[in-house]
Amino acid sequence: MNLTEKLAQKLQNLLSKKQIVDYVLYNNEYYKVEFNNKIDKNHHLNKPIEIEENSKGLYTIVWNDMEYSEGEVDNTYLNKIDEWIETAYENRLSLCDNEKIFIPSKSLYPLVICNDRQLSNSIYEPEYLFKIIKLIEETAKILNIRLDYNLEVIDGTKYLYSSRGITEEFIYTKFDLKITIPKVVNWSYTVSYQPSLKEISDILSFVGNYYEFFEKSKEVKTANLQNSSIVFSPQATEEILTEFFLSNFSSTNIVLDKSIYKIQDFIEKRKLFGRASIAYDPMLKQQPGSYRFTSYGTVAEKQYIVRLGKLNVPFGDNKNYLKFSLDTPTVEFVHFNNLTFEGIKTQPLFNFNNSNFVYCFSLSGMKNKNGRTFRLVINNAIYTNSRNKNRVPIVHLEIDLAKKFENSEIEFYTTPTKQKGMIIKI
Repeated sequence: MNLTEKLAQKLQNLLSKKQIVDYVLYNNEYYKVEFNNKIDKNHHLNKPIEIEENSKGLYTIVWNDMEYSEGEVDNTYLNKIDEWIETAYENRLSLCDNEKIFIPSKSLYPLVICNDRQLSNSIYEPEYLFKIIKLIEETAKILNIRLDYNLEVIDGTKYLYSSRGITEEFIYTKFDLKITIPKVVNWSYTVSYQPSLKEISDILSFVGNYYEFFEKSKEVKTANLQNSSIVFSPQATEEILTEFFLSNFSSTNIVLDKSIYKIQDFIEKRKLFGRASIAYDPMLKQQPGSYRFTSYGTVAEKQYIVRLGKLNVPFGDNKNYLKFSLDTPTVEFVHFNNLTFEGIKTQPLFNFNNSNFVYCFSLSGMKNKNGRTFRLVINNAIYTNSRNKNRVPIVHLEIDLAKKFENSEIEFYTTPTKQKGMIIKI
């Protein structure tokens, strides 16, 4: 009996004895293989291949009308289930006014393809993975540099149990490749399917072309960046926008007054985003943020957090949804890939020879000042004007990201592998 079954059985027994009122159990069982060429401080290769098998998840236990417990649990509790229950009881929380724990009832969960059999098989017969490592090493040899990499492949199953008779699951896979040239490029590529070797070659070619462009640029101490546009790599775009949306569109942050938006802004559908529509779509095929159900049991569906410029719904949790006049919690933010942007200009991949642009492929620092304004530190940005291509060792930027969205001063571009990058006028 695995952890999921054992915990569910224990909670069902407590329910039958009327020691608890309700429960939700969300669990993730996975097998992971990881390859990397990281060198430790003694210049030794540190765990080039690592294998992990684990089971961990989230639980919510409702003790009575006003008290509940929630937290994380993993394989270490297999032999101490009673101790876990005692700890959960000791750490129970109180529900405030207009809060209610959402308990999923019998529902029709959609069929969402979150896995790829080929990728799953490659974990146990890793010839394909070794071919990727060989491609990376060949690229490093051609460029005559050290390319750091981390390749992680996961084959897993996510389970949902609830006191209302739900026993659901879905199989998922994850492919995550990170390529790094220190202080120059950080490139991350995450999907739920097995990308072709051509896709991997395209990524490596792009990284290589950028590095050669970087090497040919003249280093200058400062540059006048006024009236320029800054082009963020997909990795930098993901870091910045994930922080922006999670800090401002989390229902918990909004309730705790940690967001630049208020509950009433969503209830009144306040118009702030021009004509843009921004959604989270967990129904996308084979993306790392796709799912059949959230960790609190709501059904997967495309959910607009901004619709035609108006605030629509936040990323809801399992108890604050009533404060937003909602019947259930909303979607759950799992991965940036599943954010969709409509009504915002998108163009093909930028040509590095375009003039009057700043190319940022590596953030060395980011500070979220107040949810609106972000301070960015960029290492080795490349600035091009009509005459020269210059490399600036350190660029400090302060961007009012909310204002950029409000004034429609953000554009996107797409890479050959369909990753999203961001362009902002400064």
